[in-house]
Amino acid sequence: LPLRHWTINSNVFWTEEGHRMSWRMMLRSKSGSVYFRLEDKATGKRLPFLMDDHLTPKQSRGLATHPDMIWQFAQHLHKKYQKEGLDVAVYAESLVSLNGRPYVPFVKSDVDLTQEKWSPFTTSHWIHPFPGWEKDPR
Repeated sequence: LPLRHWTINSNVFWTEEGHRMSWRMMLRSKSGSVYFRLEDKATGKRLPFLMDDHLTPKQSRGLATHPDMIWQFAQHLHKKYQKEGLDVAVYAESLVSLNGRPYVPFVKSDVDLTQEKWSPFTTSHWIHPFPGWEKDPR
């Protein structure tokens, strides 16, 4: 719905929550990078992981700036490794720039995304707030 951005307590240009299918589609430019860290929950050992083995370069670029895609990819990896008999935790380390500003952390790198739920109508606590932004009081 085009009015979702009024119900979400975050900068929708930054978090993308309520941004898609709104009137704001072309009002911002984002670039970034994301790396995933996988850990075996049973042993705590880090698993080798290369994004190039799972995504094309175009998919990787799109994923880096969209938290819902980061979350979905973490869920995909969790299910993929479960089929191989491993219970993994998936963490994302990301840096994003909005409208040419300096790159800043985007997703909280200490949150296991496999344990998080996605809600299209609320702010996700695992997305860093946009630096210096406060919700418009309207």
